[in-house]
Amino acid sequence: MKQQSFGSLEQAHKKKQTKREVFLGEMETVVPWRRLEALITPHYTNLARAAHRCRFR
Repeated sequence: MKQQSFGSLEQAHKKKQTKREVFLGEMETVVPWRRLEALITPHYTNLARAAHRCRFR
C-alpha cells in the first residue's frame, strides 16, 4: 500500500461536485421534506399489504 502525502489527502477533500450533487444539495435546502412526506404518506399504498391482497390463485 502506498503512503498518501498531505497533498493527495487535500485533493481528496476538494472533489468537484457533480451537477446532480449540486442540485440535490439545493433541493435539500428548498423543499420542506418532512411536511411533504406527511402529505404523501397517508395516500401511499403499502406495497406489502397490496401484494398480499392481490395474490393470484
